[in-house]
Amino acid sequence: MRTSILLSTAGHAPKSLLITSSLPSEGKTTTATNTAISLAQTGAKVLIIDADMRRPRLHSIFGIENGNGLSTLLSSELTDADITAAVRQDEKSKLYMLTSGPSPA
Repeated sequence: MRTSILLSTAGHAPKSLLITSSLPSEGKTTTATNTAISLAQTGAKVLIIDADMRRPRLHSIFGIENGNGLSTLLSSELTDADITAAVRQDEKSKLYMLTSGPSPA
């Protein structure tokens, strides 16, 4: 899959990739996480964003807190430093992550 993604556009790898489906429990988070880790292993800077506001899972996969994330960025006026602080890096995989944050009301 990594090779197909890297060769999908002429001359360079795509800047963004969206993984979605119409039904729950089809493996979107697993596919996105494994693809992101695989691309990060090439030395590329990779940011994975968990935009699932109903059933977020990225934080549980990497064992990190979900108190500050995408929902916080979308609902607050934050400084550049606050936004940067919301993005975390997994030292083992060198993957950058933005969790979903607290579920909105």
